[in-house]
Amino acid sequence: MRLLLDTHIFYWSVFENYRLPSDFVESLKNLENEIFLSNVSLWEMAVKSGLGKLTLPESFFLEFSPEKHGLNTLAIDPRHLETYRYLPLHHRDPFDRMLIAQAQYEDLTLVTHDPEMKRYKISVMEP
Repeated sequence: MRLLLDTHIFYWSVFENYRLPSDFVESLKNLENEIFLSNVSLWEMAVKSGLGKLTLPESFFLEFSPEKHGLNTLAIDPRHLETYRYLPLHHRDPFDRMLIAQAQYEDLTLVTHDPEMKRYKISVMEP
């Protein structure tokens, strides 16, 4: 499967994996899965950390290595922006909307606990 992790799923898998079912955490290690983390999620984490809403280790972004976590990073592409532009406004969070646009354009399954994501024409997986 080709999976795109929602920001909270990535954060929990790294810092609070007790919040995720252990079989799900193990399934992320399945070599047949291609797992993506969007730069949008890293940006969201930086914003929330700067606002004091999220705790991250010192120098997290400078030391972050997607390979260490078995991830592929997904940059924002102009085609994602075009997809974003035409999404219905079911969800108003701009970070989540960009993840939805990326999942839709790249044909990725979005891994999330957010029920609002299911309102879009994307594949959604709950842990």
